[in-house]
Amino acid sequence: MTKDNFPKWLIDLGLVSVLVFLDQIIKFAFSTWFSEGDTKEIIKGFFSFELVFNQGAVFGITIDKMLLITGTVLILAALVFIYFKKLVNREYLQKLGIVLIVAGALSNLWDRIFWGHVVDWLKLSFWPAFNFADLLIVAGIFLLGWALLFQRRSG
Repeated sequence: MTKDNFPKWLIDLGLVSVLVFLDQIIKFAFSTWFSEGDTKEIIKGFFSFELVFNQGAVFGITIDKMLLITGTVLILAALVFIYFKKLVNREYLQKLGIVLIVAGALSNLWDRIFWGHVVDWLKLSFWPAFNFADLLIVAGIFLLGWALLFQRRSG
């Protein structure tokens, strides 16, 4: 396989895999070091590590419909992967934004399927607990939005 015919979407898929793996390792570490509800203050009154097993949806919003959450994430991830070849030709920030969103969503979905909850471990005094996967999703939405609003379309 030469550089010219290498499927570029494999690079994106590889990045998604690495990010999911990294998030799962971090969650495993915090689940090992902390018990649920344990807190370690990092910046007094502002930022701490706090292990929370989140049964809800994004940022702790409660939804009793586990099947609804799982199904929605699976459908959205499948749609993105179906169109991944088309996304390869898009601007770099659009691609990166989508990769980050998919990685974060799949990692949190992994938690829901295999543990029945999402492992959150970052806590700001003014915000519900969250995790690295949530940061990936937010960063991805920001990058995708920025690219769609401010980048010129090529071709």
